[in-house]
Amino acid sequence: MWILDWACAGPSDPLYDAGFFLERALSSASETVGPATDMWLDRVPLANPDVDAKAVLRTYQAMEDWRGMAMVAAKVPRTIAEDPGKLDYWTLFYNHRLSRHPEPPWPSVPRDEMADMLRGWV
Repeated sequence: MWILDWACAGPSDPLYDAGFFLERALSSASETVGPATDMWLDRVPLANPDVDAKAVLRTYQAMEDWRGMAMVAAKVPRTIAEDPGKLDYWTLFYNHRLSRHPEPPWPSVPRDEMADMLRGWV
């Protein structure tokens, strides 16, 4: 069974759509990400063939990671305070997003340090 949600339907950059799909359909730790990305890029009609599609996808991924971290930041302390077992989940959430971007301006925060920071929020 499939559920189609048309809430965000409309004209879009095909590379944004590709990044959105790849982010939500595949685990970034999966070995299928590279082949799936290549397969998608082989099929995306680019208006300008000189565009570095992988660089655009990395930019969209960075935007999505920043957005995702900002969107949940207010609820993280509350959810950890209500259930301290959620600390591991949120530590992995932030660590995963930060570790995908090893270059500045992204901070390099080891997992243990991330857990300590999140404990400090509570």
